[in-house]
Amino acid sequence: MKLVEAIQQKFKLASATKARKLIKSGFVLVNSIQVQRPDAEVGPQDQLELAGHSLRRQQKAPFEILFEDEAVLLAVKPAGIVVEDFFKKVCAYTPVILTHRLDRPVSGIMIFAKSGKIERLLESDWSNNDKIYIALVEGSLPKAEGRIESWLAENKDLKVYSTAEGAHSKRAITHYRTLSKNRVEVRLETGRKNQIRVHLSDLGCPIVGDKKYGAKSYMQGRIALHAYQLSFKHPLLGTRMTFSKEAPF
Repeated sequence: MKLVEAIQQKFKLASATKARKLIKSGFVLVNSIQVQRPDAEVGPQDQLELAGHSLRRQQKAPFEILFEDEAVLLAVKPAGIVVEDFFKKVCAYTPVILTHRLDRPVSGIMIFAKSGKIERLLESDWSNNDKIYIALVEGSLPKAEGRIESWLAENKDLKVYSTAEGAHSKRAITHYRTLSKNRVEVRLETGRKNQIRVHLSDLGCPIVGDKKYGAKSYMQGRIALHAYQLSFKHPLLGTRMTFSKEAPF
């Protein structure tokens, strides 16, 4: 099969034109090697991936890039740095727009838009994104998996807490699945400030190192929460893309 056909099928692209554009722009890897010929032959054993400008520019960036093209950039935020400062680092590398946030002590994947149009497209489809986190918690969760729902508000000390539904509270829904005794996979249905931290604390299992929400343990410069995976619809290509970065703990 020709590479252009294989790419169109694998990533469910609407047309061969989009597939050719990806290939000729250098965004396609075959067995981890960049291939820019749409007519190149590939077989069922070949591994096809979407990469990006990151192959050519990774060494210039003072942070890890998972993917980059003309529309978006996916980077890994280290723990211990506020989003605004990390955003400045990314902007020093290439102009982008901030689309979402991660708490200072949290590490993981962030997606940035390269134009106002792309930002609006991402925002309009944000609720359909699949966002997965990995956390280490103190204690044992009451069930192997479950759903947590509450209304969150923030007090004058900037601490978020669960409360009753009201004008100053926002509905928050979190899904969790225990991976091992204290390792938990968390999926967000909503994206409220400190949502995962509050919800796990509500279950009596605060995140390791998260003293703000009741943890007794300590971690230098971070808490044990990591934005592990992000799945989203590419705003220009229309295909669903998934990227992951293993937790550093």
